[in-house]
Amino acid sequence: MVPPDLCRTPMIALSTCSARCPLTMCALNRTYTMENQKFLSVKQVATRYGVSVPTVWNWARDGRIPAPIKISTCCTRWRLGDLEASEAAR
Repeated sequence: MVPPDLCRTPMIALSTCSARCPLTMCALNRTYTMENQKFLSVKQVATRYGVSVPTVWNWARDGRIPAPIKISTCCTRWRLGDLEASEAAR
């Protein structure tokens, strides 16, 4: 994955999200952004930790990882900064 600060690919609107969703996606490294914050989907969080999608939801419910943010009715994401802070605190 290309580091976000090196990514020169233009941001594109998410086609799978609702029209009211404020997230955009970097077409190259598939990082979701909003107001200079990076967001990860549940699949990306699962890949980051090498676990299944249901495990990510269980961890969030149990408080092992930060709670996700509900962006819109069909869009739930984790703040990358929150995940990194949680990892650093362990």
